[in-house]
Amino acid sequence: MPNGFGLLGGGGQINTSLIIPFLNDTSKYYLFVSKGLTIHTPGNESTYQYSYSVVDMQLNGGLGDVVNKNTFIKIFANEKMVAVPNANGNDIWWICRDWTNNFYSYKITCLGFQTSNPVISTVGYSVNNNVNILNGGDLKASPDGKYIAICYNNYFEVYQFNNATGILSNPIKIPTDQCYGVEFSSNSKLLYISQTFNDPDFPKAQVAQYNIAIYDSATIKNSLVRVSQPLIPNGFGQPGGFATWAR
Repeated sequence: MPNGFGLLGGGGQINTSLIIPFLNDTSKYYLFVSKGLTIHTPGNESTYQYSYSVVDMQLNGGLGDVVNKNTFIKIFANEKMVAVPNANGNDIWWICRDWTNNFYSYKITCLGFQTSNPVISTVGYSVNNNVNILNGGDLKASPDGKYIAICYNNYFEVYQFNNATGILSNPIKIPTDQCYGVEFSSNSKLLYISQTFNDPDFPKAQVAQYNIAIYDSATIKNSLVRVSQPLIPNGFGQPGGFATWAR
């Protein structure tokens, strides 16, 4: 696209971009980006931003062009963002987190992206700016919009999400050896995690299934079932193709 150069983002592994259509114009799209933490340099935190651009597909002879580029949302981006339909059936929540344990739910309505006054949820384990925990690790929302799950290196957390108010609550933390990929089943009752196990016979990443139908920490932890052989013979399992399999 003629104006598609110089877009922010990059330096990340997962959840670094997200496209959401305008609610009142089928030719326009939001492109949300997060600069990743793979190449984090201490003292350069202000460059790790969530931002968005707008693409208008009616321009450039129907090939599209960027009409609003690199609009700032907030700093301390960490590859953790997701979109969830609002319970009202019209709007969309765009959700991200910072480097502590704050989640920010922004509304997208027919009037546009509401950058001011996000719903803030302080919930779950605070990583206290430890980017080694935040660096990498998938983030997904359940199909019914009621749960959000995130991997944080050696544990994952599940949160209940109120898609009417934008509030995350009731976090459950499940320790793992190492984890990365996340996906929900189509009925939102099963959670799939690509994780390693301290197992000399199968030391590489496998797909683990957890049942979250009963939302209780011990019940979820004890529901673990290994549902695959190692994902990669000689390396840690990255999530490529994982979401399609789990669906």
